[in-house]
Amino acid sequence: MSREKNLAGNSVPFVDLCVKANTAIERVKARNNFALVTGLQRLGLISRVDFYLTDTDETVSFDWINGLSFVKDARFRTIDMHSETLAFILDNDFGVDTVNVNARFECSVKDKKRLIGLFSVLELNNTGRSIKFSDGLKFVDAALIEQGLQTIGVLRR
Repeated sequence: MSREKNLAGNSVPFVDLCVKANTAIERVKARNNFALVTGLQRLGLISRVDFYLTDTDETVSFDWINGLSFVKDARFRTIDMHSETLAFILDNDFGVDTVNVNARFECSVKDKKRLIGLFSVLELNNTGRSIKFSDGLKFVDAALIEQGLQTIGVLRR
C-alpha cells in the first residue's frame, strides 16, 4: 500500500514572514522580560538561525534581537524548510515542537538544537511559563531546566 506524498502548501512571501516574525517578537515581549530573552542571546545560550527556504530558494535569518532578515550572500545552509513551515513556527507558540515531531525540516542535530533553543521561549509560553524575574521562582523546576539545557546542548549528562 502506498500513500501519496504529503506536499507542502503555498509559499509565504518574505514580507509576510517579516510580519509574522514581528508579531512573534511582540508576543514574546508581552509575556516575558524581553531584556532577559535578548540577554540569553547575547550570552550565546540561544543564537541566530539561518533558514534556507526550499520553495523560494532564499535564505533568511531570525533571532530575537534583529528579527527576520534576508541573507543576501548565504555561505552555507543550516536549516532547510518550506516558507509555510517557518510561518507556522512564527505563528504558533507550539510551532517548533509540532514541526519537530512532523519532521518538516532538514538539518544536522547541532542545528536542530539551535532551532529548538531559539524558539524555546515560545515553548515555555505555550506551557504557561515565562522568562521574567517575577516568575522566576514560581516555575523553578530543576528537572525542566536541566532537560532544557541538555536539549540545546549547553549541558551534557
